Amino acid sequence: MVGSVFSASGREHPLANFYYLDDPDAEQSLRRNSSQIDLLSPAWFTVGTDGRLRTDMDGDVLKWAAEKKVPLAPLVANKDFRPDVVRKVVDDEALQKTLISKLLELSATYHLAGIQLDIEEVPRDERDRFTRFVQNLSLAFRAQHLQLSLAAPPPLAPAWPPI
Repeated sequence: MVGSVFSASGREHPLANFYYLDDPDAEQSLRRNSSQIDLLSPAWFTVGTDGRLRTDMDGDVLKWAAEKKVPLAPLVANKDFRPDVVRKVVDDEALQKTLISKLLELSATYHLAGIQLDIEEVPRDERDRFTRFVQNLSLAFRAQHLQLSLAAPPPLAPAWPPI
């Protein structure tokens, strides 16, 4: 997938970001297109219903990315995009700190470039708390020179109009 990234100056820079799911076809595509990939975002991290981070890292992909010098920024998603998972995290500051700490630890251990936060179905009444969580995550990542990006899906149905 090719996307764009914008610098603080607002200038656009093309970015070839490859979203990787654990699938034989995806692995073949990854290897076939490695020279065109600027950033690899495997679907490795999930926040569970208890608010804790689950990891499903693939050692072969880690090794491949290191050999090819392709930066990794794994996805962090809420389990099944459930709103109750979002609520659990954003309503508990201690849980947020633990989650941020674990993401920083994994980033350091596995030499990740950062993460892409793919938290979906944020309840409307939790948007401000979610924003504060993202701000805290951003500050912690910036302090460690790590990237943080956000997946922001558009509304999919008229029942959920944008604000």
